[in-house]
Amino acid sequence: FLSVFAPMLAVSVVGVGAGLIFGGVVFKLSNTIVGVLHPTYRSFKAIENNDSEETKKWVTYWTVHGAFSVVEIFADRILSWFPMYYTAKLVFLVWLQLPQTNGAKIIFELVVKPFLYKHQGQIDGAFAKTKQLASNQVTEMSTVLNNAIASSSIDFQNLNPEAVQK
Repeated sequence: FLSVFAPMLAVSVVGVGAGLIFGGVVFKLSNTIVGVLHPTYRSFKAIENNDSEETKKWVTYWTVHGAFSVVEIFADRILSWFPMYYTAKLVFLVWLQLPQTNGAKIIFELVVKPFLYKHQGQIDGAFAKTKQLASNQVTEMSTVLNNAIASSSIDFQNLNPEAVQK
């Protein structure tokens, strides 16, 4: 346990101390190291070692982290005004990852999974609609671009790249 999580805990402790002295920038950096860089590397190792249990653990973490990030987009402006917010966030990110707490699994089972099950139809519909809108926009933009190219006097098929650079 300690060999794997000692660097993360060290960054957390140093981050809290430095954050108290130097402010939010250090906390944001510590949160990124603990909440993104460390889990990214652990996910990579789980995939490379073909360890299905570890992979499931890290996919669960990333699902919770993603949900938390979406909530944080809206709440960060308010929460960042609270004293010790970034410290609490750092502690939360560590809690999510520690094998002793299984924090990500707990949040996934109690919050994320029920929410996604409840709203699955709406989410699927929104993604399908977004995909169709994006496809329509790409088709429309391609048509406009093709028409512009066709009506221009530039011969794109015989364009000499050296002449363009001069």
